[in-house]
Amino acid sequence: MTQPPTQDITGQILVQIRDEMREMRASFEGRFDALEARLESLDSRVEALVGRIDSIEKRMDVLERRMDALEKRMDAVEKQMARLSENMKSVHDEMGELTGIVRALESQVESLEGRHEDRIDALFVRFETIDKDLKKFVMVVNEAVLHYAEEMDTIRDRVGAAENKLGMTFSAD
Repeated sequence: MTQPPTQDITGQILVQIRDEMREMRASFEGRFDALEARLESLDSRVEALVGRIDSIEKRMDVLERRMDALEKRMDAVEKQMARLSENMKSVHDEMGELTGIVRALESQVESLEGRHEDRIDALFVRFETIDKDLKKFVMVVNEAVLHYAEEMDTIRDRVGAAENKLGMTFSAD
């Protein structure tokens, strides 16, 4: 016995809707896999940046220790100068040499300070770039999720309406 034409059409529509939903699900899964791959890529980039930051922090620690050593040296030189100033008449020639040493140390300190500032500025630029990239990524992911959720709601509503018209319920595979 053949089925009435409306049941054949309804069955075809339901099969077509089911097939479209499967295709959409496969498409969503592919897109989510791509997003997960991008997240993993970003994670590895962040880990690399953390490694670089750790390396820079270690370098900064070394430079800070050098700065402390230089400050101690400068303190020692200043103490020498105080002692020498008491005996200024007898050691006038030595004082010229010490003045040169102090100037050289000051220029080295200024040079080190300049290098620290340049590195810190470079780090801030890198952090700002990472922050912008992460914000863009989050925005794209949120838009994609909202878009796909709306499409799924529309399909669910269409299937529900078709089921209600036909008085049947659709069971998911």
